[in-house]
Amino acid sequence: MASTSKLIVLLGLVIMSPVVSLAWQENGVVICDDPNLQANPVIASDDSYGAIITWVDHRAGNYDIYAQRIDSSGTRQWTPVNGVVICDAVGTQKSCKIVPDGSDGAIITWRNDNADWNIYAQRVNSLGERQWSPLDGVLICIDDGPHSLWHYETVADGSGGAIIIWKDTEGAGVPGIVYAQKVNSSGTLLWGSSGKVVSDASEHAKNPVAVTDGSGGAIIVWWDQRTGGDFDIYAQKIDSDGNRQWGASDLCVCDVVNDQQDSRIVADGSGGAIITWDDDIYGNGSYYKTYAQRVNSSGSLQWGINGVCICDEISVYPEIVADGLGGAIIVWQDYRSGGNLDIYAQRVNSSGISQWTANGVCICNATGNQTNHKVITDGLGGAIITWDDQRDGRHDIYAQRVDDDGNIHPNWTQNGVLICDTTNAGFTGIHPQIATDGSNGVITTWQDGRNPDNNGDIYAQRVTADGAGIIESSFTAAPHKISFRLSPNPFKNSAVLYVNLPKSGLITIQLFDVLGRRRYSREIEYTPENNAYDLKEIITGEIPNGIYYLQIKTNGGIKAMEKLVKIE
Repeated sequence: MASTSKLIVLLGLVIMSPVVSLAWQENGVVICDDPNLQANPVIASDDSYGAIITWVDHRAGNYDIYAQRIDSSGTRQWTPVNGVVICDAVGTQKSCKIVPDGSDGAIITWRNDNADWNIYAQRVNSLGERQWSPLDGVLICIDDGPHSLWHYETVADGSGGAIIIWKDTEGAGVPGIVYAQKVNSSGTLLWGSSGKVVSDASEHAKNPVAVTDGSGGAIIVWWDQRTGGDFDIYAQKIDSDGNRQWGASDLCVCDVVNDQQDSRIVADGSGGAIITWDDDIYGNGSYYKTYAQRVNSSGSLQWGINGVCICDEISVYPEIVADGLGGAIIVWQDYRSGGNLDIYAQRVNSSGISQWTANGVCICNATGNQTNHKVITDGLGGAIITWDDQRDGRHDIYAQRVDDDGNIHPNWTQNGVLICDTTNAGFTGIHPQIATDGSNGVITTWQDGRNPDNNGDIYAQRVTADGAGIIESSFTAAPHKISFRLSPNPFKNSAVLYVNLPKSGLITIQLFDVLGRRRYSREIEYTPENNAYDLKEIITGEIPNGIYYLQIKTNGGIKAMEKLVKIE
């Protein structure tokens, strides 16, 4: 009983303490600030509490693809610090996408928009080294029509490779055909030189998106006009060999009157998927509702014909993430206030029943428009959402966490935690992208215009699970409080503790495991000039990998606590 009580106290202290780290800065850390334009960053977790970010870069006089990796403290890992080349071939490389490879690296895809309009891919390892030959990318798809590959999608295949889906018009006047190609971890194309047909029954298929089916295949969804002038939602499943599983005519997800569009998809954890879209109920673009449908692995609709209504207020551009229990959390832009766009969310269970307040919980309804939202799971049944925010008249970035009950998570600020509000950071809209930090928080990246001489740079910021992590380059201790930061965290071989106190004095540093057992204790004489302590003796001692709690206590009784994670 004593150990249990101590653990509860420790966890309570952790929740109340700010989570800070050395490299992260207020308004984000620099990922790339080369004097030329960098734009359109995308991000993937590196599976080691950091992230890999890739972007379009104009430093050589044309658009190329560069990438950089940051660790959990926001420190750039690859040399040169302004990014490694992924592709600098002749022509214009744009529309880059990224998925993790499961080995601390990533697979990056892009489209050549000048020389041949083809799709290429390259794998980069944990050290920033290109793994596939040729170095400027493996050819995934040849553009058979003029500028036909406007939209494509890349998803990890779960085995170190990727599946790439695209729409090809097959030449002028020919209806769009949806294709797919699979590339393995060695860069070998597995579905022939031209890929496999996903759908050839569509008429003007729009924006195919996909999710892996958990067995080496994928489920793809899009909207098209095969029944006439209206857009409807269709889906198809392909197996690990690229063969269609739901018939040559595809699976109709929704074909009610008027347009259904902006479809998104997430795996349901059972070989099927949950699909969401917005529905133009009046047919004039004035009133959209958000709907969803679950389809099982055999292609059978689970939530009735044409899906269930998630929100019958004016709601557009739904995004979706799995809740880990067979359901999903759907987030959208909402116009119910009549004055500006806000962000709302709803959780739907595996039976299609909404779990939160009817028509969704408010994520942010601050003044001005909130747009360009992205959502990921928090790993505990809830979600973290980030968006562009115009509450002060310019584009800033905010984030919010909602738990599995639809409540804003404790310690997260109402209407969101501020990520970046630097003047001109988003003068053209910053479109933040997010990835998990591996500890129930997020790492966000964006295009940043705060330095007008540079045309555009790339920045990133981390927000921890407790809503902290917006870090200034320096900090001042408040009266009767301890301010401290630990870097890096998680750590492998070493970490440094930085402490600020109201005055000099004796402090005690103690380390506890998750059962409340003290594993280390040390007394130090603190002065403002002596405020950094190497914790290598703790880390390299006989302490296994896992979660610990570092406590700092003054001789005046002031205490603070931080979670410490040791990894291999």
